[in-house]
Amino acid sequence: MLAPHLPELADRLPELGPEIGTEPRKQQLMRGVHDLLGALGPAVLMVEDLHWVDEATRDLLLLLARNPPQQLRMVLTYRRFDLPGARNVLGVPYRRPVGIGGTEIALSSLAEADVRELAASAIGGPAAARLGRVLFERSGGLPLVAEEDLLVLVDRQVEGVSPASLLADAAVPRALQEAVNSRVAVLDPGAVAVVQAAAVLAVPAGEEQLAALAGLADEQAEQALTAALEADVLVERAPGRYGFRHVLARQAVYERILGPRRRRLHLRAIESLSGQGRPALVQIAHHARQLGDVAAWLPRALAAADHAVAVGDEGVAAELLQQLLAEPALSPVDRARTALTLSNVAFWSADSVASTAILSRIIADPALPTPVRGEIRLNLARTLMNTSTDRARQMAELERAITELESRPGLAASAMAALGMGHRSATTLAQDREMMDRAGGDRGP
Repeated sequence: MLAPHLPELADRLPELGPEIGTEPRKQQLMRGVHDLLGALGPAVLMVEDLHWVDEATRDLLLLLARNPPQQLRMVLTYRRFDLPGARNVLGVPYRRPVGIGGTEIALSSLAEADVRELAASAIGGPAAARLGRVLFERSGGLPLVAEEDLLVLVDRQVEGVSPASLLADAAVPRALQEAVNSRVAVLDPGAVAVVQAAAVLAVPAGEEQLAALAGLADEQAEQALTAALEADVLVERAPGRYGFRHVLARQAVYERILGPRRRRLHLRAIESLSGQGRPALVQIAHHARQLGDVAAWLPRALAAADHAVAVGDEGVAAELLQQLLAEPALSPVDRARTALTLSNVAFWSADSVASTAILSRIIADPALPTPVRGEIRLNLARTLMNTSTDRARQMAELERAITELESRPGLAASAMAALGMGHRSATTLAQDREMMDRAGGDRGP
């Protein structure tokens, strides 16, 4: 029965019993594989990603599990939520025959510390420790997703660009994109609407908010949300709060939402969030930016950045402030204030490499008033003094800052004091003392 399919092994195949003429060909082939595995002696049959096998393969595995050949061991791996139908591993309810052993091992997601260790093994250095949280949030602790992100970082490392920024701009891996959207494709329109609403909101949300964005009545929303949960497209992230298992799953759905639909959902999100007792300023700014309406986005982004700075959320503040500085329509007054705020946030950041890159970009902006550029340059020089061994650049930035801060004597004095303590190889001790004395006598308001 198997010889026509394995001609190169025909002379080695075991002698099989006579074919049963009325037996379907599929059954004959399955019986042939069963007899072949039994003739191999001690063997291990391993099938990975059982959730993706076709019906014929599942039927064969069911036959082998119900009537296993002697000395055959089977190892089957699968993702429970990706199993079709009633999510029976072998297609129908199965109980091991008497005398046949076996065990089930459920693998849990990686903890944040595990993801951080994985990052350290892939990219090394202190950046891995800082990146651990970002990778964990994006992957939800799923090893495959974290590995895909790390492959992006290994391939696309850019000097002066933070790993988090590289990941934010990275596309969803094709295999993950297809896996996520294949689950969405079988949902009814109401469930798809809820899933798309969750993708646009980007943070876990309650049933009422999802229903408002999806445009569904309460009963419809409950049924739609239940369907999305049963398909494992959405999960309950906290009691009564629903979202995606990881960031890349949300991104995979979001990228498939067509423009007009996506715009309407963002408008509904702004309306919903603005009506709350304490409006979520950062989220509102995000949705306004996705609309492409700069005039509507700018005031919201400025308010959100001020709020993020006030509550000490430096990562969010830095992202918003950089977005603002990249917008040509930002007024000169707001540009100066934003640049200065960002320089202070960057100066106190733990990521010295990213801070240096940010501060260097800010001072290159020709539209900044000279005193503002001087204050930002002073922050850059201080950052370099704490993290860099390039003494020549440190001193050069301090000297330029002193010149730019001529109208700000207090800050100029701080720069002079730092310069005097710099132990410049090109100056004498007397010159350094003179700079210190000048700083002491140059203090102003």
